Amino acid sequence: MTLHTIFQHLRKNNPGEYRLFLGCNTFAILLISSFLAVLTSLLVQSVLPEGGDSRKQVYIIFAAALLGCFLFTIYSSSLFLRYKSRETGILTAMGLPRKTYMRSLSRELLSLLALCAVCGTAAGQLLSFIVWLCFLPLVKQSTGAAFSISARGLLYTLLFVILIAVSLFIQANLFMKRSNVIEIIQEQHRSEPLKKTVTPGYLLSGCILLVSGLFLALCLSPLSLRLFHRSLGSLPSVFFLPAFLGIYRILVYSISCHKKGARPQHYYNHIISYNMMKFLGAQMVRSMCIITLLLFCGLFGAFYVPTLMTGLNNFNAQNPEDVSFFYPADSGELTKEEIYHIAGDLGVTITAYHELTFLNLIGSSVDRDYNDQGYLIETYMEKFGYMQFLSESAYNAYTGEAVRVQPGTYLLLTHPDAAETIWAHFDDLDQITDLNGNAHPVSFAGTLVCHQLVVGRGSDTQARYVLSDSDYAMLSEGAVDKNKTKQVLFQTADAENSYAFARELYRAFSERASSEMLVLGNYDPYQHEQARSQGKEYGYDRTVTLYPEQPERDFDWKYAPYFKKLEQKISFVRHAVFFLLFLYVAIICLAAAVIIAYTRSLTLGQSERLVFRDLSQLGANAAFLRGCLSSQLRRLFLLPSVIGILSAYLFDFFVMYTNDGHITSAEAMALTINGSICLTAALMLAAAYGYSVKKACRAAGC
Repeated sequence: MTLHTIFQHLRKNNPGEYRLFLGCNTFAILLISSFLAVLTSLLVQSVLPEGGDSRKQVYIIFAAALLGCFLFTIYSSSLFLRYKSRETGILTAMGLPRKTYMRSLSRELLSLLALCAVCGTAAGQLLSFIVWLCFLPLVKQSTGAAFSISARGLLYTLLFVILIAVSLFIQANLFMKRSNVIEIIQEQHRSEPLKKTVTPGYLLSGCILLVSGLFLALCLSPLSLRLFHRSLGSLPSVFFLPAFLGIYRILVYSISCHKKGARPQHYYNHIISYNMMKFLGAQMVRSMCIITLLLFCGLFGAFYVPTLMTGLNNFNAQNPEDVSFFYPADSGELTKEEIYHIAGDLGVTITAYHELTFLNLIGSSVDRDYNDQGYLIETYMEKFGYMQFLSESAYNAYTGEAVRVQPGTYLLLTHPDAAETIWAHFDDLDQITDLNGNAHPVSFAGTLVCHQLVVGRGSDTQARYVLSDSDYAMLSEGAVDKNKTKQVLFQTADAENSYAFARELYRAFSERASSEMLVLGNYDPYQHEQARSQGKEYGYDRTVTLYPEQPERDFDWKYAPYFKKLEQKISFVRHAVFFLLFLYVAIICLAAAVIIAYTRSLTLGQSERLVFRDLSQLGANAAFLRGCLSSQLRRLFLLPSVIGILSAYLFDFFVMYTNDGHITSAEAMALTINGSICLTAALMLAAAYGYSVKKACRAAGC
């Protein structure tokens, strides 16, 4: 009989351990393969902005998921080798050379891992294709591109498999180098107790490290900018390490520290489960850390969708107009008669039609940027770029208000949630240059909240101001259509045909757009001319390609029109790729957390089977044994769930707050929805806990 035959008999008689090894590794490869198939596809790579925050967030979450899955494979490999320890010790004790056994074991491990790689990769590609089919109608509308699986994704999956193989063979070699045969035989039953003696101060330090680590990692850089005008770059990210250490300390304390306290009887009722957890403490803490990490990443990915959607919905809710678009007055765009004609053909009634004329003049501002040492440098520029100005009478005629602007002052048009940032202050403008090149000093007199009149971010070259009638008349002397921007705003009374009208009006507006309108949102002709005269490169001079028949397309266009009915229907479609990616990340990470917790529950039940048999012989009934096991599993599920969910929610809150120093109404709504997502995740984990307890009790024989 050969070793190959012996291994075949062992696989046949012990299918559970092999199924666990195959299942864990296949699942890990499946997750990484499917994730990479989506992440490296041409569609996703073309949509994610190069160097943008979305791309960075996805890569960070993927790195965390990769680490979690890799640690999961190490855990499953260690369990499998512990199972193999008995046969290893017996065969070597009978005289089988270690090298001979190691060669046979290596071949078996390689064949098992190859099977995992093939099945996991194939299942991962199939899963990504199924997800793609679900999103196909939305993605094609928003991008016009087809999904494809890249060879790069398959290559990265292969590298992940090689990494698993290397770690597996390192573990096997370390395992075989042990000289004590009895130790090898008993490896399967060896416990891994926590050797730390901890106190309540250990728990307190863990909580402090967790909260302070998250706070410093997210808030230190904004605080440094506000207080010292200096950027710390990526340095604050190192404070995530103390946060991870804090999580580890909290989990270690929960496993190793149990005292009588004010309820000694409760302590004695659970003394067996407490001590059983201590004997397997190292394994428990490792599993709980991985589960916490995956829950954090999964929820962080899930939070992206409501955060984006509430921002879009809030934008629509704050805009009272159904249609709003602006264009250079000399561009030959749609006239009022043409707009009414299109509306009449589609049976749509236009109400509250308004046309406003803004004056384009060069204004001063403050250019803020970092120097080589990381300090924020403010450079005042008398001629910064073109800004748009409206007379107080035109503003009052449109809004019905009675705003009065003193000569020599201005009011800044803002969003309802607008706030000053380190990059833009409300009073940056203090000088306006007229068409003859003469400078006119002005001063800041306040803000006017009028959402529908704000363009882009509402600052710098996208800022709009209201001037007194006398100042407006003086500055507009000699102005022609070339120096003006016209904005059209109106509402529609027929909801049934408003969507078709919006699509047709978008098509007509895009087709009539002149060449000077085909520019990016941050484009400014004065800054472009200055850069060209100085021989410098201007980053916003790219020509924009329009898609008149596809309003679902999301691209940067300075003169992009706003149609409320259109936005309400296509906002989800327009961002479908982002939703696909982040929801996919969330599902993968949350599923991995549940599977790892379930696997750990089964192995816990199997490892304590002999102990429970002894306890039953001493008189313990089935209910007591189930209570011992469920008490341990409760900690396995409860603590990582609480820490992971709370950490993700706090992280999301800090990110929103540090963006601009306050929480907007849209962000408050997003936090509410994210709270419901946390509750849903908690209920999912509770259901997984109940199912795992049943399976673990069956594995433990109770």
